[in-house]
Amino acid sequence: IKDCLFLAQNQFGNYIIQNVIKMGDVEQNQRILKAFIPHLAMLCVQKFSSNVIEKCIENFDDLTRNMLYEQLEKHTVMK
Repeated sequence: IKDCLFLAQNQFGNYIIQNVIKMGDVEQNQRILKAFIPHLAMLCVQKFSSNVIEKCIENFDDLTRNMLYEQLEKHTVMK
């Protein structure tokens, strides 16, 4: 979890984080999300980390997924 932000952006590390999210429990996934929140907008548009964010959406429980959506709404700028 400590290096999840770095790994999410890495060509190979993103696969590790995707598998942790897929197999992780709710508490672990919430900790990952908390690490991502300050960088969420950036992670969504990067090549490797965007796959991680997609995996979050697919695999998080409803509560954690809603936390993710709320943060995405805060970081989205409508033009």
